[in-house]
Amino acid sequence: MGPQPPCEAFGAATSVFIGKVERLISKPLEIRSGDRVAESQNRNPQRSASRGAPATKAFSPPQVEVVFSVERAFVGVGEPQVSVFTGQGDGDCGYRFQVGQRYLVYTSQHPGASHLSTSTCTNTKPLADAGKDLEFLRQLPPAGTGATVEGRVVRVTSDPVGGRFKWHVPIKGVPILLHRDEMQYETMTNDQGQFRIRVQQGEYKVRAVLADHFDQEYASKTIRVNDGGCARTSFNAEPGGRIRGRVFDAAGMPKAGVEVDLISPDANETGQPQKGTSAMTDKEGSFDFQRLAPGRYLLGINLRMPPNSQQPYSPIYYPAAPEAAQAQAITIGLGEQTTGHDLRLPTRLVGKAVRGTVVWPDGLPAYIAHVSLYDLEVPGVPAQQTGTDPRGEFTLEGYVGRTYQLKASSFMDQPAKLSQKMHAEPLVLRLDDSVSGLKLILASPEMSPKTP
Repeated sequence: MGPQPPCEAFGAATSVFIGKVERLISKPLEIRSGDRVAESQNRNPQRSASRGAPATKAFSPPQVEVVFSVERAFVGVGEPQVSVFTGQGDGDCGYRFQVGQRYLVYTSQHPGASHLSTSTCTNTKPLADAGKDLEFLRQLPPAGTGATVEGRVVRVTSDPVGGRFKWHVPIKGVPILLHRDEMQYETMTNDQGQFRIRVQQGEYKVRAVLADHFDQEYASKTIRVNDGGCARTSFNAEPGGRIRGRVFDAAGMPKAGVEVDLISPDANETGQPQKGTSAMTDKEGSFDFQRLAPGRYLLGINLRMPPNSQQPYSPIYYPAAPEAAQAQAITIGLGEQTTGHDLRLPTRLVGKAVRGTVVWPDGLPAYIAHVSLYDLEVPGVPAQQTGTDPRGEFTLEGYVGRTYQLKASSFMDQPAKLSQKMHAEPLVLRLDDSVSGLKLILASPEMSPKTP
């Protein structure tokens, strides 16, 4: 995203030209499924003759059609006048062109679209500010000279459950293949993991031939490059370790939409949220943790978050343990892929209300005080939180059989530049039924900077 070196920007562009803005036309674009893009005014809509069913309609956000008179074309433009679309400029990356002004314009054409587009994330700019780009463009070699594709391959080792820090190490000797129609090019990375190769202009599929123990999902990409330009594409070689399984409900049916956790078997820092990563089950109840480094992992449900309305279940560890000490750790070697790690959800917990009031030391109700319910078996993350109403009252929900700590706090304005944060003495309660009539008194001060 954002401006690129002129060689790369030119190499990837559908068209590049110097033009003067003749007029601006605001309009939505009509998108027809299965067809090319047609304007909402139905100017020359192109319908697909091969499709018997009528095309469905949808509309993109409002666009601006910018009509240019072309003064000089460097690539992709053969007419004296051309239309380019861009956004309105209100947070949609639209470029704010001015009628009568001259610009150096870089465009792209999205797959399936009939129009050219540009944005603030390209090298498009007023002609007066295009010195470096023009210096490159005016020295373009003749057509047919070819282009350059370069990049790098690095080994990336991450810790998905311990903090997501990474190490990047270049990989030497990785074959790089570029393929287009019947044309194929091949090169290899050097000691710094870099590659560079000359090709004819066109669109190519680029593939890094990674060792089997690396994840292969992102080992190939598609690029396009123009004569005289260059393209840069790099590859991250990540470990290909995977842990897969399915989640079933208490009746043995596959359960979709369940968040499954993967954490380290090492002890977590006391009172801190559990580090780890999560995966969501699909409609078949399947989950898939990918790009895992070699190591030992604990698998389960509600290991990082307490039971909640989306997943009202007590924490469970693979294969069917209520506590980490009884869990079976899963060991993954380099690039090892393992499956069959199925989990069955326990019986849904029964929710019960926790009601009470937050007051100041003088007994007046505390409006919009912050009230949190913490599950003591899953520390660091509130099970539920809310604000008090004008009467200082609150309602939260916990689950039968769980032990919670109830906290409340609020700010009391002071005449100086500090605001005093007041806390109530936390209450610990084991929830066996609904609880009401609780009173939390904001009596313990904590000084903190006042928010402007």
